[in-house]
Order: sequence, then C-alpha cells, then structure tokens
Amino acid sequence: MILDRLMLFLGALMFGGVVLAHAMKPTGSIDGGAPAINLAAIVPQQFGNWRLDTTSTPIAVSPELDALQKEVYGQMLVGTYINQNAERIMLTIAYGGSQSRELQVHRPEVCYAALGFQLLSQRKTTIANLTGASPIPAMQMVASQGFRNEPVTYWIRVGDQVVRGNLELGIARLSYGLRGHLADGLLFRVSNITSNNAEGFDLQQQFIRDLLASMTTEKRRALVGSLALPDR
Repeated sequence: MILDRLMLFLGALMFGGVVLAHAMKPTGSIDGGAPAINLAAIVPQQFGNWRLDTTSTPIAVSPELDALQKEVYGQMLVGTYINQNAERIMLTIAYGGSQSRELQVHRPEVCYAALGFQLLSQRKTTIANLTGASPIPAMQMVASQGFRNEPVTYWIRVGDQVVRGNLELGIARLSYGLRGHLADGLLFRVSNITSNNAEGFDLQQQFIRDLLASMTTEKRRALVGSLALPDR
C-alpha cells in the first residue's frame, strides 16, 4: 500500500512537471510588436555636465567572450563619459530581445571574472530615481585587477521589471514564462576607476540621475521599465 501511494505521488510530480513546462513555453514577446530598441538613439552623447569621451578605449575582451556577447545581445553600447571636473564614468548597455535560459543577460560579476578581475565585494542596493519615482534596485560591486580598482553599479531590466542578481533575474523570467511570454532584457552598467569606492559609487549615482533626467519617458522606460516617470 505504501509503495502504491509512493508511485502515485511520484507520478503526480512528473505530470505536474510536464504541465508546468508546457505552461512556461513562451508563445510570444511582451512588447506586442513594438519597434525594436535602438540604444544609440536612446542614450545621448552629451547631457548635463557630461559628454562622451571619444579618446577613451574600452577594455579588450577575449574572442570567446566577444562571440558569446554577440550571441546573447542584439545590441551593445559602450562608452566613457567625462564631466567638467575631468571625472570619468564608463557606461555599458547591452540589449537582448529574448530572455530564454540560453540567451539571458549575463551578470557583470560573471563577465568581470572571465576577464581576470577579482571580486572584492558585492551588495544589493537602490539608486535614487527622479523625484517622485520609486528607487531603482541595483547591485554594487568592487572588482580589482592589479592596480586597477573599479566600483561597479548595475541593474537588469527583464520585460518591465528591474532586477539585480541571479535569483531576482530567475524569478522575473519565471513570472513571464508562466504567462506564456518571452521577455526582452537589458543590462545597464556603470563603473569608474578609483581607490575611493564610496566616492566612486556617489559619482555613478549622480551620472545615472543626470542621464535619466535628460531622457523622455519612452527612452527611460527602455532602461528602467515601469520605474520610468511621465514627462514633466
């Protein structure tokens, strides 16, 4: 009798797994056929006290990592901005049209490790949004390689949600999957090279606020989803 009940229980679990897998099979995107995001058109080359520094060269990546990034992301925007005090912020935005498990956005801590950096610290935080808007969930970490100390702030947008870390990313993908949708995804990352991590994070936050303040609601929504503010 006990064996029969055990077999019945296991059979129910297997059947439930099949049903769940079928329910999570994506049937369409969440954007309803909206135009594809154009990162170059969304992010200005000059705003507030910041302008794109055309003399800066981004870190070179290995051919293997470069190929993987091109497979995962449909678009990438990489650049360094400089302000009137000669302070620099490195910006990376990567966009992928479908966040399946195989093609989901890669968290920066994984990419930095692949580039040979050591991860010194990592914590969840929130970034002050524009006045009246909810704070932006974000991850802050410090990566080091030789004499290079690099504070990093990032978040990931999945569909209309902003998440941080692997668990929140997985939950967001699951929530869309259960509704039969395949969400798009965007990684927003800023960093700078400094020995003072607190000052580095403060400068990054100011950069983010200046950038969001310079954008229309539609463009902000591409970066922060439902946390975007209406035009004033």
